[in-house]
Amino acid sequence: MKQFSICLLCFALLNSISASEFINGNIKLVINEKTGGFSVYYDDTGKADFHLFLPERSLISVLLNDQEHKLGSSRAFKTRLGGRQSQPAIVFESENLTVNAVFSFIRTVSSSVNNGLSITFNLKNTGSETVKAGLKIVLD
Repeated sequence: MKQFSICLLCFALLNSISASEFINGNIKLVINEKTGGFSVYYDDTGKADFHLFLPERSLISVLLNDQEHKLGSSRAFKTRLGGRQSQPAIVFESENLTVNAVFSFIRTVSSSVNNGLSITFNLKNTGSETVKAGLKIVLD
C-alpha cells in the first residue's frame, strides 16, 4: 500500500507540471500547457533576475458562429503547445476552428538583446462548412 501511495503521488506531481519556459534576452515567457494561459517576465538587470510583467490572468476568447468560447476552459477546444523554441505557440483546436497564438521575441532599436514580445493570432477554418469567427484578447 505504501508503494502504491508513493507512485500515485509521483504521478500527480508529474501530471501537475505543465508549464513551459522560454527565455530570450530580457524576456521570459511561461506557457501553461493545460490552460493555454501565459505569463511574461522581464529582466532589466541582465542577471536573469526576472520580475513578473504580465500575469496569467489574460483572457483569450473566440466567437464562433455567435457562440463565445473562453479558450483554455471551453470544452469545445483542446489546448496544446506548438511552435518551436524561438517562436512558441499555444494551439487551441476545435472540430471547426484552430486558433494559434504565436509568440515572437523582438528587440527594439536601442537594445542589444530581445526586450519585447509580439503575439500573432491566426484563425483557420478546419471544417467543411463556412464559419463566422472573431477573436478577443484581454491583457491584464
